[in-house]
Amino acid sequence: MSNRLMGAIVLVALLALVGCGQGSKEKATLEIASVPAAEIYVDGESRGTSPATLSLTAGEHRLELRTDKFASFETAVTLTAGESKPIDAALAPLDPSDPVVIAKLAQAHGVDVPAFEAPQVTRGRAGSRAAAILLWPSKDVRKAGLINYAIEADETYEGDGTLEFRHGRKVLYRESFTPETITTVRAMPAAVLERVKVGTKITWGIYYEDRRKPVKTTFRVVNRLKADRQLAKLESSRHMARQPEITKACMRATILENNRLYTEALVKNLEIAASYPESTQPYRGIVTTLRRLDGKRSELWAFVTPHVGGKGGHAGGGISARSQASSTGITAWLPKSDPTFESPAAGEQGATTEPMTPGNAGVAPPEQDLTSKDETTPAEPGETVPTERVDEAAVAEMQKQITDMERQASDLATQAQNASTQAAESQQAAEAAEQSAQEAEAAASAAREAVEQAAEPTREQQEEMAKTGAAAEEAREAADKARQAAATAQEQADRAEHAAQEHAQNVAEMKRALDAARGIAPDAERDTTPAAPDAETLGRNYEAAKQTAETAKTAWDDAKKQLEAAEAAHQANPTENTASALADAHRAVERAARDAYDTQEELEAARKAVEGIGDQVQEPGPK
Repeated sequence: MSNRLMGAIVLVALLALVGCGQGSKEKATLEIASVPAAEIYVDGESRGTSPATLSLTAGEHRLELRTDKFASFETAVTLTAGESKPIDAALAPLDPSDPVVIAKLAQAHGVDVPAFEAPQVTRGRAGSRAAAILLWPSKDVRKAGLINYAIEADETYEGDGTLEFRHGRKVLYRESFTPETITTVRAMPAAVLERVKVGTKITWGIYYEDRRKPVKTTFRVVNRLKADRQLAKLESSRHMARQPEITKACMRATILENNRLYTEALVKNLEIAASYPESTQPYRGIVTTLRRLDGKRSELWAFVTPHVGGKGGHAGGGISARSQASSTGITAWLPKSDPTFESPAAGEQGATTEPMTPGNAGVAPPEQDLTSKDETTPAEPGETVPTERVDEAAVAEMQKQITDMERQASDLATQAQNASTQAAESQQAAEAAEQSAQEAEAAASAAREAVEQAAEPTREQQEEMAKTGAAAEEAREAADKARQAAATAQEQADRAEHAAQEHAQNVAEMKRALDAARGIAPDAERDTTPAAPDAETLGRNYEAAKQTAETAKTAWDDAKKQLEAAEAAHQANPTENTASALADAHRAVERAARDAYDTQEELEAARKAVEGIGDQVQEPGPK
């Protein structure tokens, strides 16, 4: 073979290789994400659902994202060979307050939207309504949500009651209550706001001088860290930043409702309804929260129910002039700011103080006089005479009480952690029961449709319908019980957390009193570097962290099993219900995995703390 022929062959081979290399570089990658998830169309061809990563030829393409209730997102995309280009779209809702829109956006942000139960009746039989109804605040509320209180008083209210806010047996605020309209919305009294802190339980309402039963309710000030995190995440979301304000407001109200902050959710929905009167979404939230706050007999309930398919109207016949003055729309119940509102004079409050028991969790520490009176200085009755001498015996006794209270505080903190773990387990059980109920109801619905569609249903079909119907009813009852158990467990966890926090505060107050008796400067004037925890405390922290990590790992394993069951159910019967259950199971696994990872990190930190204390303590647990 001649050299010329050999060169030609080599040249052809090289050109072929170069051509292959160029062909491989003509591809590009398009990474598509959207909120909410949407069907992807590239040059008119369906390419799955976002989020997705597509391999496309270099050049210009037409991208479109479609989903129900949202305007389509369309754009031209020019791709260069070898390029990876991201597209992150926020789809615009056609109706910003549509429940389907809210549900899709909530799902994209990990927020659950409970199913809405339309009202069947209004506030009940004529004459069954109380003369005064307390709308809010009630049940759990954050201190930031204590802005107003709302009362309805109809024509049967005689105007001789007294409005009081009480903490135990102590009256924090009192005034005569003679409303001019059926709805009274006023700023929370400053005397109440000054007293409340996390865990404080306030009873308030209308009291009478005679033997008539008072109209009263209670609210408890709580922390809801989960709600705080979800609200912060919502505010920082770049996708939600592009959504209409009404959509974001409805999402905020949904988060408050999901976290059992019904007072705040009700007020938020009232504000939305006043600002966007054409939307029915806030009325759904008002109905739901009024149910939770036992407000079905209120004028507000009667006003909003026609907006969401209820009968509406008033149960007691005619409306008084006072009611007519307030029936000008939802603004009658709109919270109002009143910065000039002042508490009554001290002489009007007539407070009485409840007794306190030293050493009890959640009770203020006893006041002690640690000074010895100077015998050469006469004292007036009830006067504490300042002196430079310190009663060492009293100091020693107080130091002993502080040590005992610190031990109790540590035990309470452990109990609170255990209660929180049990509440999380109860919530997971409730979610599993709810999923089972939905599957049973879907089976019952399918059996019923089979009977209805059959010209002559067989005996087997009728038996299947009866059997699945009974199973669905039992599953729904089990789900309701599981949900109630979860709510009870969460309340117990909140109470335990409050007791631990208040006990820790009592310890700090006792220490400050002891320092003052010894003449030690306050915290602001001296070194505030905390003392290193002792070996016993580190050991308890390690055991608590280990138990929490084991519980989280078990929850993760359970979530994975439920995911496997959901995948199998969806493969066997690919319906919308099983697909939704599968998506829920995926999210549950992700949450459980994050919790397990976080608790494992906490366990590792606790273990290192135990090791770092040296020979004072040996690492607890198995070697």
